[in-house]
Amino acid sequence: MKDQLEKACAVIIVCSVWLAATTEAMGEAMNRQDSGIVSSPGNRQASSAPRMNDQEQRMNDRGTSQAEQGRTVTNGPFSKQDGKPEPEKSGAVTLSKFIVEGNTILPQEKIDAILDKYKGAVFQFKDVDQARVELEKAYHTAGYPTVLVNLPEQTVEQGSVTLQVIEAPLVEIKVTGQEHYSKYRILEKMPSIQLGTVLYEPKFVKELSAVNANPDLQVSPVLKPGAEPGTVGLELKVKDRLPVHGKLEADNRGPITTPSNRLLAEVQHTNLFGGDEIFTVNTVQTPTDWGAVQNYGASFVYPVKWPDHLLAVYASYSQSQSVLAGSGITVGGGGNVAVAGNATVAGLRYIIPLFPGGTATHQLSIGVDYKRLEPTNATFPDGGTAVVKSPVQYTPVSVAYSGFYPDRLGLTKLSLSAKGYVAGTIPGGAKEDFAGNPNDPLGQPGNRQGSTGTFAVLQGGLDRVQPLPGDFMLALHADGQWGSQPLIPAENYFAGGFDTVRGYLQYEAIGDNAVRGRAELTTPELIAIPIDRIWQRRRSADYTIRVKLAAFYDIAQLWVQQAQPGQTSQFRLEGVGGGIRVKFPKDVGQLIIDQGFALEETLNTKRGDTFVHFSVGLAF
Repeated sequence: MKDQLEKACAVIIVCSVWLAATTEAMGEAMNRQDSGIVSSPGNRQASSAPRMNDQEQRMNDRGTSQAEQGRTVTNGPFSKQDGKPEPEKSGAVTLSKFIVEGNTILPQEKIDAILDKYKGAVFQFKDVDQARVELEKAYHTAGYPTVLVNLPEQTVEQGSVTLQVIEAPLVEIKVTGQEHYSKYRILEKMPSIQLGTVLYEPKFVKELSAVNANPDLQVSPVLKPGAEPGTVGLELKVKDRLPVHGKLEADNRGPITTPSNRLLAEVQHTNLFGGDEIFTVNTVQTPTDWGAVQNYGASFVYPVKWPDHLLAVYASYSQSQSVLAGSGITVGGGGNVAVAGNATVAGLRYIIPLFPGGTATHQLSIGVDYKRLEPTNATFPDGGTAVVKSPVQYTPVSVAYSGFYPDRLGLTKLSLSAKGYVAGTIPGGAKEDFAGNPNDPLGQPGNRQGSTGTFAVLQGGLDRVQPLPGDFMLALHADGQWGSQPLIPAENYFAGGFDTVRGYLQYEAIGDNAVRGRAELTTPELIAIPIDRIWQRRRSADYTIRVKLAAFYDIAQLWVQQAQPGQTSQFRLEGVGGGIRVKFPKDVGQLIIDQGFALEETLNTKRGDTFVHFSVGLAF
């Protein structure tokens, strides 16, 4: 009996101890739950990967994984079973305050606007995490793709929650793969990426786009984990090629009364001294009558402030032994009068951007030219020569604007320019050199009767490229010129031919004032010929000849100021026709053939006459 009583007492004591311990544990759990203790079993995965604009670039999706290693993430204050939150208990904490640590980028007003909407509600982990996600997204939207926001382990006291901002800095910048371009020059073109700074995407993308505008240099950025948690590294992978190019082009753009066929040869170096300096030399010859017309030119473009502050210098020399347009002289007894003359032109332009920012691009060009027209001599059929145009040299000053306006439907380009000269600015550019000396008409006949040498010329142009359904393309163009007085030939407006009004001889009309318009419709690609089938089975888009067709309408009206007796006072040219566009493989060149029909009669072209214009070019 005694033994049974002792056993019963022992059982009662054990049960009492167990009950007391259980009650204490449950009370502690309830206290922890009601006070909002946030505990973390370990790091959670990133909620938002760094974002980069894919504008001619490639970002590694793992770019900020190292930064994320420094992020301490938590589960909520309540355990969740099978994805279902536990019901709210009495005495739950009300979320009343957010403390954001580590922010140096977003203004406090922006942060408050994001987080205030979550205040005043009963504390729940999903709401706090949603606030964290939204704040992190705000950094990415503001252009900081490597910034992360953490919810560190903490005890939520009096409804206050702390969010930790990790502004992952760049701790390593590498340039790899370059052969023909200096890595230091490449980094100079991207001043926004500096060690110890946070990557700002909008500025970086703009700088990268400017670098990749060079066809010989392509840079692809890759974000990588940094050596320390919460940091990132950037690798710039470079693909470049030798920046030397050449071009050969044959066409029939020769002005009227000169051999029509022309051959252009050009060589260009686009990184002459390692700083994107562009040096070009070219020559134009007449292959069917070698030496009849010769032109030699050179230009140099120096980036004063890369990439859009440019200084351009050029020079050109022309020599002609053929009859020149607008220089024919009528003599008794018939026969041709051969008129020959030489010209030297040089100048410089300083090009600067205007109104930076936005989708449109604006440029202003300020320049001065030196133009010298040598004496023009006429050789008569029965022998003997005479000076028909005096030598003249002058230095016109010019200012020009060009703007590109892209929109969701197409692209518009506007160009405006003004130039002028004051007689007597330099020796050889006086009034008598322009208009002639009435006391010495044979020795100093001048260049244009009625010209004073003090003149102004205004020019303008408008282009619109409009994609149409079915991959058709419509190109519209209009331009014009106004001169303040009768102009010498070097400042006149020329019309007729491949570049102005097709169906007419090249530059057969000349005037002081003019307006011109053009409309051209191009078809989608109609024929694709894979020439690589000749030597291999597979078909490659790089080795395909692509053919399109075109239809066009051109018109121009020119006026001659103070037309002399026997001189035409105005010209009207109007042409319509069609053509073919052939693009060679790997973009090495193209062939253009247009056949135009004249709709208006001129001195050299009758209504209904047809003219075939062509241009074929190869480039490397």
